[in-house]
Amino acid sequence: MTGPITIGPFRCHRLEVGGERVVEAAEFFNGCEPASVAAAVGQFHAGGGTQLLIARNCSLFEVAGMAILVDPAGEIDKPGGGPLRLALAAIGLRPQDIDVVLITHVHEDRVAGMADAGKPAFPRARHLIHHRELAFLHQSRTRQPDGRYSRLHVQAVAPAQEAGLLERVTGGHVVHAVGGAAIVIEDAPGHTPGHYAVRIAFGQQAALYASDTFHHPLQMLDPAVATKGDLDPTRALATRVAMAAACARDGTIVIGSHFPGSGAGRLTGPEGKRKFVPVGA
Repeated sequence: MTGPITIGPFRCHRLEVGGERVVEAAEFFNGCEPASVAAAVGQFHAGGGTQLLIARNCSLFEVAGMAILVDPAGEIDKPGGGPLRLALAAIGLRPQDIDVVLITHVHEDRVAGMADAGKPAFPRARHLIHHRELAFLHQSRTRQPDGRYSRLHVQAVAPAQEAGLLERVTGGHVVHAVGGAAIVIEDAPGHTPGHYAVRIAFGQQAALYASDTFHHPLQMLDPAVATKGDLDPTRALATRVAMAAACARDGTIVIGSHFPGSGAGRLTGPEGKRKFVPVGA
């Protein structure tokens, strides 16, 4: 686990819940032409190569005694909290210490840690999901009752919903504000219908938990690089283009749920010649 990033009164912890794995870039980014992937890898790695590191992380934001968990990652077939509970313990927290859980989107590697043995894993926490994501889950249960999203709804999301802990939100929702700093939800659709990012801001300082908007920093260098996992590829591309441009312009720290190393960095340089500079290592 790397050290936290500080934005005003907020401490942003990277929680490692799945380790890093080596992937062939052209196989992982299978939603575009291999030549485009190769060019982006060359831009990211000065020495070239065909492979990338992909991680599985989530984040924990601490401020004034409040603990906000972003993306309770886990695996449905591994009850008991697993790596997520261990990562929280490493920074001195228990599941009952979590005040808010932010659900950026409903994929197993983002939400399977929400439940433990059919009960909410974070029994005190408000759980915030985008209203479009929840509507999509309900539609999926009607159309494909045995499908992937129906299973995630029943096994991961429903326990919190049935306990009255699930709240619908939309872009612009302020999760918490204190001393001139705030955590705000930002719409980032495309990967899933209600996919969102989380902005932490204090004056001119800002960090953005981008979740799966970018699966790897090289997508910030070339947003056209894509996986087939985006449910709406056109909207996902538009989201990547806009987010990368804004983060480069403003010097925002970008935190990625699958970024290797420190899991965060800044974009520098003009469009077409951008570089990703890690921070928080």
